[in-house]
Amino acid sequence: MRTERESNVPHAADSHDVIRVHGARVNKHHQAVMAHADWIIDLGPGAGHDGGRIVFEGTPADLVAARSTLTGEHLAAYVGA
Repeated sequence: MRTERESNVPHAADSHDVIRVHGARVNKHHQAVMAHADWIIDLGPGAGHDGGRIVFEGTPADLVAARSTLTGEHLAAYVGA
């Protein structure tokens, strides 16, 4: 796995869950990428038939502060908040 120079953050090109959509990147629960994203749209609240609704939209800092979704809780733990 490649890493960014002077960083332990995995390079996004090494993620099999990265999809390019009209210039945006969609990452499936890649916490290092989510923590540095400009904007997050979290779908849920569950998977499959239990998901598909926007449960959060905003900055990573707002998601961590709100901890209103499972993704927010995990991201908060990842960044040590």
